Amino acid sequence: MRLKNILIVVKDIERSRRFYHDIFGLEMILDNDGNMILTEGLALQEEKYWREFLGKEIVPRNNASELYFEEEDIEGFVDRLMSFYPDTEFVNTIMTHSWGQKVVRFYDPDGNLIEVGTPMQNEERKTMKLSVIFDDKPERWGFRGDPYFWDYLKDLAENMDVLSETELEEWIKKEYLSLSGKELTDEYMDFAVVKQFAHGGMSSGGIDNQWWMEEGIPLLKSRLTML
Repeated sequence: MRLKNILIVVKDIERSRRFYHDIFGLEMILDNDGNMILTEGLALQEEKYWREFLGKEIVPRNNASELYFEEEDIEGFVDRLMSFYPDTEFVNTIMTHSWGQKVVRFYDPDGNLIEVGTPMQNEERKTMKLSVIFDDKPERWGFRGDPYFWDYLKDLAENMDVLSETELEEWIKKEYLSLSGKELTDEYMDFAVVKQFAHGGMSSGGIDNQWWMEEGIPLLKSRLTML
């Protein structure tokens, strides 16, 4: 099995086709009357049909996912974006991460989040430490102990080279086991309480297994792929 396409929902499919052609050079491969496939595997789905399919409302700007592109001349890219679409809404203008990568984030005309970053050079990656993927903390957690476990891992990662996705998950599970004496699984409502992370309040010191397996570890893995 392999991932075939990424689908985003749009109000006006022709407007979106022009946007992704003008800004990213994507070409139409197939037009299925309300569903359009572009090069690079991006699929556009017209909102009215998608609402009928799902029977649910569409929520733009939900910030739950993003399309990620790479561009060496990111300043030139932003200039081009603004020349074609001066009303573009930015999440952040060009910023530089601690690992040296420049990125810009903005919404397409339908509120789908897009990130454009400069490619990471192999030599830069070799000197990078694993802690860079912990720099930006999530906006939500499972239990009160989760941010302390996050900081604990970041401190250890300051002296570690970048790992593979598999190695990263194995390392996090190993540290969880060392601290709690329990296996880190995705079993519903399973958790551990670590005394050193207890600072008062309900669920104090608690590490939410489900959050780490479904949100924390996938988030960190996704950051690895962008290094």
